[in-house]
Amino acid sequence: MACALVGGDFDTILLVRAVDSISLRRVIFDQLQTMPGVLDTQTFLVFEDVDTR
Repeated sequence: MACALVGGDFDTILLVRAVDSISLRRVIFDQLQTMPGVLDTQTFLVFEDVDTR
């Protein structure tokens, strides 16, 4: 859904939306972790979007 190149502990942050945990697992294990050059992944869950405008 979104991709950002960042500095710090991570090189890239991806925003992925999934309908359930099984779908999210498939994205992480079957797609992202099998990509050449991907050495590690970390997953963070967003429970609520906060609009600060």
